[in-house]
Amino acid sequence: MWIQKMSRNFVALSIPVIASAFLFSCSGGGGGGEETPSVTSSSISGSVDTNGTSTASLPEGVTALVQVVSIDKKGKEIDSKVQTTTTGFFTLNVNTSQDGGKIVITASADGYTEGTKTIDYNAPEELNDLSVKLEVDPITQKIIPVSQINITSEGSKVIRVGFFKDKNGITKAVAGEYSIKKASENNKLIMELAIPVSKLSEGTENIKVSYKDFKPSNPNDYENFPGEETDKGDQLISVGFDWLEITDPQTGKNPFVSSQGQPSSQGISAQLAKVDLGEYYRLLRYVDCEQINKIKGLLGSLDEDTTKPGIQFTFYAFDWDVGAWVQAGQATFVDTNNSNLVKYYESGEDNDVVDTAWDYIIQNGCIDDTPCDPANPTSSACIDVDNDGNVEDVSCSGNHVITDENNICAEETNGEFSDTYVVISVTNPELNWKNLDYIKPGTGKVECKVTIKDNSGNPIPTNVQAYADNNGCIEWTAGTISAQTGETTLSTLKYCDPANGIIEYFDPINNMSVQYDGDDDGIPDTVTFCPPNDQNCTCEVNITIKNINKCTIEGYIKDESSNGKPNVLITINNGNYSIFRWGKTDNTGKYSIKVPCGIQLILHADSQISRFNVNGDIELDEVSDSNNVATLKDISVVNNPPDGYAWLSTYSTKKGNPVTAYLLAWDYENDLPIKYKLKVLDSSDQEVFSKTGTIANNYNQISETIDTTNLNAGTYKVEFILADSEYTGDISSASTKITEIIAGNLIVYEGNAAPVISYFYINPFVVSHVNSTVNIYGSAYDLDGDNLASSLSHDCYDENNNLVIGGDLPTQSTELLNNNITTYTIPSDNTIARCELTWTVSDGQDSTTVKRNVYVQNNPPIVSIWTNNQVVPSETESVTINSNIIEPDGDSYTCSWLVNGVPTGETDCDSFELDLESYTPPTEIEVELIVTDVYGNSGSSVLTIFYGKQTDLNISIQ
Repeated sequence: MWIQKMSRNFVALSIPVIASAFLFSCSGGGGGGEETPSVTSSSISGSVDTNGTSTASLPEGVTALVQVVSIDKKGKEIDSKVQTTTTGFFTLNVNTSQDGGKIVITASADGYTEGTKTIDYNAPEELNDLSVKLEVDPITQKIIPVSQINITSEGSKVIRVGFFKDKNGITKAVAGEYSIKKASENNKLIMELAIPVSKLSEGTENIKVSYKDFKPSNPNDYENFPGEETDKGDQLISVGFDWLEITDPQTGKNPFVSSQGQPSSQGISAQLAKVDLGEYYRLLRYVDCEQINKIKGLLGSLDEDTTKPGIQFTFYAFDWDVGAWVQAGQATFVDTNNSNLVKYYESGEDNDVVDTAWDYIIQNGCIDDTPCDPANPTSSACIDVDNDGNVEDVSCSGNHVITDENNICAEETNGEFSDTYVVISVTNPELNWKNLDYIKPGTGKVECKVTIKDNSGNPIPTNVQAYADNNGCIEWTAGTISAQTGETTLSTLKYCDPANGIIEYFDPINNMSVQYDGDDDGIPDTVTFCPPNDQNCTCEVNITIKNINKCTIEGYIKDESSNGKPNVLITINNGNYSIFRWGKTDNTGKYSIKVPCGIQLILHADSQISRFNVNGDIELDEVSDSNNVATLKDISVVNNPPDGYAWLSTYSTKKGNPVTAYLLAWDYENDLPIKYKLKVLDSSDQEVFSKTGTIANNYNQISETIDTTNLNAGTYKVEFILADSEYTGDISSASTKITEIIAGNLIVYEGNAAPVISYFYINPFVVSHVNSTVNIYGSAYDLDGDNLASSLSHDCYDENNNLVIGGDLPTQSTELLNNNITTYTIPSDNTIARCELTWTVSDGQDSTTVKRNVYVQNNPPIVSIWTNNQVVPSETESVTINSNIIEPDGDSYTCSWLVNGVPTGETDCDSFELDLESYTPPTEIEVELIVTDVYGNSGSSVLTIFYGKQTDLNISIQ
């Protein structure tokens, strides 16, 4: 059953009231003769997910910043809005062009990769009711003390970091040549990074390397990728991309210097990536063989330069600062194995000149001859690279360079792909937090037309995507359903035949992602894509979403002077967010929003809450209710203080190092300038450092330097206090009409540095019953490179906060520290309402502790029923009652139909056929559906059938 299938896939969330920042701004006119674009306001809503969760869920303690940028078709920015969220949900109002353009949405959180999505639209109406899903993922981090680098000979100072996946698929990082070699014996190498110390800024004591690998065969990873085209219009064909950041952990800044000796942030731009500035680091990087073979099949050859032996690649990186693809460096395919790693760095190497075999190969290609024997240099591969009178071996086979394309990702006898790597010579110091990938012009297009409407034939603008089935013959693609026609055409690359794919779309009515299943057999349908304008091939998918939003809620919002308040964000939910609706007031302060009938809902407007149930009864915060339209009491709103988002350049530093605090601030009512105060508080909440200032414009980002010279070793809370221009007092002593923005906790140390817990969270953090198993994610590092130990404990409480059970979890603690993930099962005691998990990480001298909670909460099913003919003529023999069921916790459930309060024995959850032959008209017949989950929680819905009665009645449509 279609409804049942989606109900089972839904995962519940228990989320507090959304603290949404509804932002708007005034667009000024153009100057210099430029034509002022015609703009309108569009609402963009969606979710930020972590670690592949199926519904929006940010871990406890994590705050995400969502930014929406509106761009017209000429590439000019129209508007930009930001919002913070701790729940994962966001809604932003942004000005858009009447002529169409792009919406670029980015989500970021400290310790996670950025999630981005670009939406093209031809008319602003296409953005109405659009829900966007962004994914962010925790990163793997490694701290390498520069002072502990093993110098094998004078002049050789190279930091080597290896990333591996262990037998459980967990990504780990090790440092040093010996550690990399040992780890590679039992684990799979993903990437090895070599950083020359000579390229680091003077005084750099530690290097922090943060890494996340993506596999493009997973379509969700593509949603995180910042665009699919280069600035030249070429198609991105991914071979598996890496998200890499290299920073100084004490300052949070890029540690590289240019060839002129200046920090890379001074004077080095993306355009200089193509200039020979010398190398900044090299990567030995594993490629995704599945993608490599698909690309080879599509393009015929992987070799960009057939004049050189070997297969030549140019790798590119997306520069976030300029929003464009730039060259990262040259790459060469190599074949290696775990016991014989490629020696692409050598002792004594000068990173600015060609003086080693691999320098020569990167610049000129290898020589396809027998390996060079220095004692008998007869091979043409014997080249004196560094002009020291001694030859080096630059042969292809001697350096594992692959010359035959058929040997790239060749399958072995056991069906496993052989390891294939590329050596990438990176020359751009700015590419420290970018996506490395491969770009080729796209060919072999196929497409499919998708139509999505509700059961009344109305278009439903939403996101739709397609990805390959098991044969992997198409590339992932996505589109936006038109608000005017309900249609879109998905266009993608074909790698082979048949070009089969799976269609998946977001259902904004029931707030979930659904795979297209046209025959309703519980298995996603395979759809064959067709070449454009192929008269012999047709690909069309028609999807109908049942619309349960048959009723209307309306009302009026006014300001302190009783005038209508325009553009106020309104959100509506049922407490657990399985139902989520939103809208805004018009220019007069009025609102009107479609909602489900017969369900108790909560309306949030500004800081006000109203409760209602459109069921014909005047109750809760209603002033009228006519079965399908309810009017709420007027809502008064007051002046809101500013809002913002703050963060630190680093969260742990040695005493005396400056730390930068950043603030992005805005005001709801545009009451400018915004006043702010930066405060640094010690463990006793005593202010030990402060600065004040103003921000002249909305959405401006400012930075303030914190001097740690006079701070004692310890942990400090860094926060900003904000007030708008209507606040006339001294912000230093402000206590009302202000907003407190936490930038984070700053650890200042002398001598030994305390461990840093970069993240610690539970997923899911709400479960429906005890004995449920959840995942615990955690990552910690030590700035001094000390060995770490950890302890993990749990304390479980009942609903009255009385301790039920507690104790240490030594096995899980070891797994969490070593693997960054473990599991936890809530004890089988039905009185447990909450379990608090405490993780303590110690370096033998100091320790750091973080606490997180997992909650036990089971919700009843949400039920609604309806029929197409509620007023039934006397001669009718039967009527069909349809159902819509949402199980917030994903529990299985049973159904029972009652007529006039008497059980019928029917248990079908889809529909009920009411036999009218035993009833004498005119009469009213009450039909009820009761749905009960496996834990005994029930939800119900009642519908009255008017058999043989007149039609001029108030009808309850549920």
